[in-house]
Amino acid sequence: MNDDASTQPADREMTDQELEYHITKIKNDILTLIVSDKSLTHIVRSIKEIGEKYIPAFCERAFNESVPDENLNREQLKLAETLKDLYNLSVERKQRDREIRSLAFYDPLTGLSNRRHFKDILREILQEHKVNAHRLGLIFIDLDHFKWVNDSLGHDAGDRLLIQMAERIIGTVGHGGVVARLGGDEFTVIVRRIDSADDACKLAEAIIDSFKSPMSIDNHDIRVTLSAGISIYPDHGTESSDLMRKADKAMYQAKQDGRNLYVLHQLSSNIEHDDARFLFKSQFEMALLNWQFFLEYQPRIDLNTGEIGSLEALVRWNHPVKGRVGPDQFISLAEETGFIIPLGEWVLQEACAQNKRWQEEGLPPVRVAVNVSVKQFKNPKFLYRLKEILQATNLKPCYLEIEITESSLMMEDRIIMHSLEVLREMGIYVSIDDFGTGYSSLNYLRSFIVDALKIDRSFIKDLPRNKALAKLIISMARKMKLHVIAEGVETYEQHSFLLNNGCHHAQGFLYSKPLPASVVQQLLDESCEL
Repeated sequence: MNDDASTQPADREMTDQELEYHITKIKNDILTLIVSDKSLTHIVRSIKEIGEKYIPAFCERAFNESVPDENLNREQLKLAETLKDLYNLSVERKQRDREIRSLAFYDPLTGLSNRRHFKDILREILQEHKVNAHRLGLIFIDLDHFKWVNDSLGHDAGDRLLIQMAERIIGTVGHGGVVARLGGDEFTVIVRRIDSADDACKLAEAIIDSFKSPMSIDNHDIRVTLSAGISIYPDHGTESSDLMRKADKAMYQAKQDGRNLYVLHQLSSNIEHDDARFLFKSQFEMALLNWQFFLEYQPRIDLNTGEIGSLEALVRWNHPVKGRVGPDQFISLAEETGFIIPLGEWVLQEACAQNKRWQEEGLPPVRVAVNVSVKQFKNPKFLYRLKEILQATNLKPCYLEIEITESSLMMEDRIIMHSLEVLREMGIYVSIDDFGTGYSSLNYLRSFIVDALKIDRSFIKDLPRNKALAKLIISMARKMKLHVIAEGVETYEQHSFLLNNGCHHAQGFLYSKPLPASVVQQLLDESCEL
């Protein structure tokens, strides 16, 4: 505070002009402090120093309205009023600054650091670790199928789920790390001063395990799973951007590997993967015109007889440069661009035509399943095109199976409900794909017109060690007279559990990988000879 602003002769009464000048000078000095980076404590101290110089018991008077002011003269009253106003203004301004900072650096839903603040924290911690030669783990976490909750229960329920999710992650991480919400259903954890990558992996596994018990949202018990990706400083990079990119990439690899698990970034990962995904977007239509897409068929085994009960058609891409490309690299992009509709129609056409060709060869008829995306299912032309395809290929509807995801049914969309009724009238078999990944209750199945459900592979991979949920799904589905299909069966122990607990059909690498149509034809021919 300048001396001339706080030293004014008090042995005579100031003129109005002098008083106004003096108060204006005090206002300017205090306002300068308010708009500066000075703390509220510093500003209040400056206000008190001025008040105590001119006004008896100013501290009491400034902050206690009950203290009478009748003993103050005109100058003191005017000055006290000004200082009180400045005090209130400084408190309001600093409170506003705190609110603005909170909005700028913290997520308003969970109270966690947001993406911007997280990046600042990560850079600061990395700088410390570079000086002290410490290692650091970065975990990216994403909620599996979060869109299903929003679509079925609404965004308010989704927000409450995210709040509970944040609480569980914080409870697991404790004081050993920094938790932030990057946006949507993406969270991240910074694990300080680790001895090895195993420390970060153990924490990621603990976070995933903490979600084994269901969450309660609007009287729904919701079972959610997480996918996590991990990068390590300095093993996988020394800059925050590199570590974030590699942890994010590892997280998406976890989703492709079946979800509900973590993946540690591997130095041999294909760094061109992301660029290739974006390149594919511009090549879809030409690929369809040039017959670059093709189908393979994975047999489903009747567990009681051991014979092929049905087949699932799976699309592949014979890319002219990249070679064979799996659906995990382009289906999500096809969904984003809307290309899934023409691609889905092609898959239906090709699967029905191939099935009819097998029958014309005299092979035993089997049902072929085709996965239909929700965008395709809700397309107004879907049922019309389906009828056209069946008519053009002359395939009986009973030899076609339509797979629709559990999330699509949970929308309870009028168009979807109507389409299910029409499919039943046509005699087409309908199954629920990826069943069990969103809800722990099966009661809602009673209202849907379906024939079977496929237990998601995330329930199969831990069999027979974690058997309660799979056993419950099979039991309740059988009571509802639904067929049960298990996907992702890879061990004989899994096979035995499913067989002994009443599962009808199963598919997975234990029985067969997806096969070209020519190989499937040989298998069907051999079964015919038997």
